[in-house]
Formats: sequence, C-alpha cells, structure tokens
Amino acid sequence: MVSKPHVSDTAPKRPSRTAESHALPLDVQRYLEMARRTGGPILELCGELGCVAIPLARAGYRVVTVDISKGALKRLQANLDRESREVGQRVYVLPDMARLKLEESAFPLAVMASNALLDIANFDERQEVLDAIARHLVPGGVLVLDVVNPIALHAAGGPIFRLEIELMLESAGLSLASIEGGHQREPYTARSPQMFVVATKQ
Repeated sequence: MVSKPHVSDTAPKRPSRTAESHALPLDVQRYLEMARRTGGPILELCGELGCVAIPLARAGYRVVTVDISKGALKRLQANLDRESREVGQRVYVLPDMARLKLEESAFPLAVMASNALLDIANFDERQEVLDAIARHLVPGGVLVLDVVNPIALHAAGGPIFRLEIELMLESAGLSLASIEGGHQREPYTARSPQMFVVATKQ
C-alpha cells in the first residue's frame, strides 16, 4: 500500500491571479469555483496531463491525482516538473483508482473531468471506482463528473447514459444533486453535448 499523503489542507484565502484568469478553459474555471466552495484537499481521478490538477495547485489547493495509465502519469509528472517547486509539491500522484486506499473520508471534493469515467473499461470497474471515491469523501463531500452526452453526439467507446450514472451513484452511496448540460450551468437536455454531474455524500 502506498504511503499516505498529507491531505489536511483547506482552501487558500487568496487564490492566485493565475487561477482566477478568465483565459482558463471553462471546465477548469468551474472546478476552481467548486474548490473555493468546498475547500481542499481535492481528489482527482484520471488526471492525465494535469489540466485540472495543475491549475488547482497553482491556486493553492493540495491535489491527490490518480490514474491507471503509467503513460499518463509520466506525462503528468513531466508537466509538473515544469511548474514551480511550490506547485509541484501540492500535487501527489498515485496509480490504480479502484484500489485507492488513503485516509478514509479525507476529501471534500472529488473530480472526474474530461470524460474520465469513459476511460474505465466496463460497468463493474466504473462502480468500483465510484465506490472508492465515496469512501474517501467527507460527509457532505462533492463528486463532479464531466462526461459526454452519448444521446446528442452518438458517442462510441462505452457511452454512459444518465440512468446508468444515477444507478452507479446510488449504489456508491452518493446522492445526485444536479445534472447540467455544460460548464456554465446550461440546462441539461437530450441535445446537450455534455453531462456535468454533481453528487454528494450524505
């Protein structure tokens, strides 16, 4: 079992100007907004290049990012190496999402961005990951899922429909708070390109 990272940090009082920049992608702006609301530390699944973890770390949040792909973890580490030492030290990188075992109930916010749930091969493995996330959220903690809407885009490669997401969340002990059609609080419809899902742990 991996050593436990320090995960007791809370949100910074003054996020950096870089993190507040409107030049950031809309999804990253939304995750930063949610981090300001929940505080940290933050658990990120399928972090890949650090597109979410690095802006969060620049803003002062401690992020534990987990990915099953060794190649993705290497690319993430390479991007972290380009950041300041202070930013790099705020991101703790771990492999293997389903077997994740850190301090129980340590995170007020968990993020699966950029269709990360679709990177997981099948329903059972997706459920294992959501179960692991739920174990690591504090009571009242928030999970954010950002996945493509297969109804609108006719997506291939294991699309996830709304009912399937709701069933998996319920099985993990999470309550659906909202489903939006994008990163700017667009109403969700069958034509929405994305499903921005927010769930909470009771």
